[in-house]
Amino acid sequence: MAKLHFVKNVNLIKGMTPSASPPCQGESKVTPPDKEGARGRSKKHWYYGLRSTIQLRRQFRKKLTPAEFVLHLQLKSKRFGGIKFRRQHGIGPFIVDFYCPAKKVIIEVDGDVHGLPSQKEKDQQREKYLTGFGFKILRYTNEQILKNLEGVLQDLYNKIILKYEDSH
Repeated sequence: MAKLHFVKNVNLIKGMTPSASPPCQGESKVTPPDKEGARGRSKKHWYYGLRSTIQLRRQFRKKLTPAEFVLHLQLKSKRFGGIKFRRQHGIGPFIVDFYCPAKKVIIEVDGDVHGLPSQKEKDQQREKYLTGFGFKILRYTNEQILKNLEGVLQDLYNKIILKYEDSH
């Protein structure tokens, strides 16, 4: 079993405040394209997100929540198990917090707003859409990441690295 390495200096986030990300327009009304794809394009087009979300994705990359920032320090530059993660990546009409193309895994960092009934419904629709493409979605709360980062990383390691090695 490989040893987990993670950044210990999380004091960089002092002074940052958590913020809820605004919903993308048209989130709940989009369905995955059929085999031919949307408007003659291949399905792969949908893996890279809609052009209309580019500016929003750029904004999200600049304004990470403290929990996203701490997790990003662990996942960037192939630090986590030698696999690449993209942050604030567009898939269809949605923007996911972290995406690993090699493993088809999405990591979502949920704040307090995800406990609201209206947001839970949106999250379920979004999850149904994304799992329709074969993505596995892993969810962690801000509190889990900020208070138990080592536990979150171990859980990620078990669910991503070990599971992938066992299946191949």
